[in-house]
Amino acid sequence: MLNINDIKNINITKTMMGGYKIEEVDELLSQVCDTLEKNEFQKAELTKKLKILGDRVEKYRNDEQAVKNALY
Repeated sequence: MLNINDIKNINITKTMMGGYKIEEVDELLSQVCDTLEKNEFQKAELTKKLKILGDRVEKYRNDEQAVKNALY
């Protein structure tokens, strides 16, 4: 998986005509796509977990309020 430093330090060889080697560019694009796909998956998983935790906090707050009301 690529990180910011990997991307900043990429060195793609220039060809004699001044362009870049197609194979190296294709490999880089493949790595970038893989990294972005993993990030999207992780983001979706974390969003689900955050929703679950938010729901639990809300339930605990309601329970706390019910306990307070019962004690009064």
